[in-house]
Amino acid sequence: MKKTDELMAPMDEIQVEMDVFGKPPVLSNENLADYWKLARSLRFAIKPRTFVERIWLRDVTDLTWESLRLRTFKIKIIELGRIQTIPVVCKLLIDDNSFWGLSDPERQKSYETFVEKNDVLITAEGFVARLPTLECIERMLASVENRRNVVFREIEFHRELVSMRVRKISDEFIAQSENVPLAPLGDETSRESDGTVSQKPSHGHRTED
Repeated sequence: MKKTDELMAPMDEIQVEMDVFGKPPVLSNENLADYWKLARSLRFAIKPRTFVERIWLRDVTDLTWESLRLRTFKIKIIELGRIQTIPVVCKLLIDDNSFWGLSDPERQKSYETFVEKNDVLITAEGFVARLPTLECIERMLASVENRRNVVFREIEFHRELVSMRVRKISDEFIAQSENVPLAPLGDETSRESDGTVSQKPSHGHRTED
């Protein structure tokens, strides 16, 4: 299978593999198609070969999705805090007498100009007002990232063990076929039976007959 063909594997095939672990954790206001697109990309990268690796694929997909959701929540909460802070900041900084003495169109224009000039201040105040909620989300994000990294390490460790087991089985099969005992790597023990190791030269004087 070519790389492009594998990356563009049918969604039905991926869904069948992952639906065995339950429905995707996608909220009603989230895009299910984006979830499966993420799953397909991760599947191409991981290339699961066993049932355990399929579990890890599902875990990584769900944790990545949750991480994206929490990051979106952070943005939305900061934006909400900004909107809720606008009237507070305006009330503190706008001169009530001059402001309310303007006509409606002039008052609206003055308000919009004030908000535009003080946008950074308003956003900062909104951020501070929502800081407890944002700190809670940050802790949740740190937990998700930690769990995601654990899965990555499990995949790396498992693949390394699989490689070692495959090599061992292969070496044992070759050794049995050739009827040659396996020796540890770096073992320089001579094999007297086949005479393949030469004797070291003697450093003493050779006596004459």
